[in-house]
Amino acid sequence: MERRRLFTPLATTVAGAAIAAALLTGLGGAASGRPAPSHFSGGVAIFGRTPTPGASVRAYVGATLCGSATLKGGYAVNVVAAADRAGCGTDNGDVKFAVGDYWANETGQWQAGAFQQLDLSAPRLTSTDLQPGCTDGLKVTLADNTAIGDLVSLIQPAENLQAIWKRSGKDWQSWFPDGQDADNTLKTVNKGDTLTICVSDESSLSMPIM
Repeated sequence: MERRRLFTPLATTVAGAAIAAALLTGLGGAASGRPAPSHFSGGVAIFGRTPTPGASVRAYVGATLCGSATLKGGYAVNVVAAADRAGCGTDNGDVKFAVGDYWANETGQWQAGAFQQLDLSAPRLTSTDLQPGCTDGLKVTLADNTAIGDLVSLIQPAENLQAIWKRSGKDWQSWFPDGQDADNTLKTVNKGDTLTICVSDESSLSMPIM
């Protein structure tokens, strides 16, 4: 007797479904892959000047580092998605930038795969009131070896400034608006230095936000 192999409609349906599922799984993995980064680029200025090439630019979502680059005239950085690094980019989420030791004033918006032009300026500042006379115990949050001129520019109104003092061991270093080189021994300041600033009237001191 001749035997015949029978293929029932149910068997055909199950086999077809299995093949279709495999294809869909493969296609879905490619189609629903991780989102592309959000790309930011632009110019950079610190205290209004172009920084030295080689400084770092870092992008954060919240406290999570989500991208970094090295300055080469300007900057260009990819900010990855949360799917690539937990806590990183989600649609329309804020992206903060740091340039060297300073936070930038500008904030970006994360968009998957988008190219965004965003010039950065730093540092982002917070202000402290200065009363007439001398105020002691003012902490420096500027980067190490910051020129005294950059510190002076952060005291406003400029015409109220009378003196800046810094104790160095047993000695004092000073800077006066009308001082000569021999008077102005304070040439640079470092992060963590403690200063005394003297003003003639109510003024303000701005320092970078840590």
